[in-house]
Amino acid sequence: VEILSSTDANDLFDVIEQFELAIALREQFNNTNGNSGLMVVSITASWGIEDPAGCDGFTVPLFTDMTNAGIILVTSGPNDPVSIESGNDFPSNCALAEHLVVTSYGPDNETPFAFGPSTVHLLAPGLEIPVATTTSTYTVVDGNSFAIPTVAGAIALLYSIPCLGFADLVMEDPVAARTMVKNAILNNTAPFPGG
Repeated sequence: VEILSSTDANDLFDVIEQFELAIALREQFNNTNGNSGLMVVSITASWGIEDPAGCDGFTVPLFTDMTNAGIILVTSGPNDPVSIESGNDFPSNCALAEHLVVTSYGPDNETPFAFGPSTVHLLAPGLEIPVATTTSTYTVVDGNSFAIPTVAGAIALLYSIPCLGFADLVMEDPVAARTMVKNAILNNTAPFPGG
């Protein structure tokens, strides 16, 4: 697993640059039969910016390239009880149908953050998450930023299944492999109580 960090990202340009790097590495992997590049299988976007212009078309080619390379974008809406469908939260309201939009739920099945019956694909744990601190202790936090990596991890685990037929599909048709993984996740999620 290779982690490409966007901790130095200061604006949307920096984020797009990171997306382009991940796409280039995956395309290189695809074009060399895995001899170089990286097999990037998912990209997380656990941030959002209110940007009504973000979906105006300049990112559609980027998201399409991501999809065509075989990468699943996992994103979410804001940590507020708002509808993604009526807001301007980039990139969750711009994600293509091939990507996954996630929101959080908690131990008591509460869902306090972004929602959208047509845009949110699934829920993952995102409330009361224990995390390490810089002082060698733990604290408990909430947020969609904790739900998204759970789904990205599931994607990576599915890609790691030792199945020769699937490995061949990944190399021969990355888009079909990506679709298979996304469908495996969506077709095996349990209905949410009260959802």
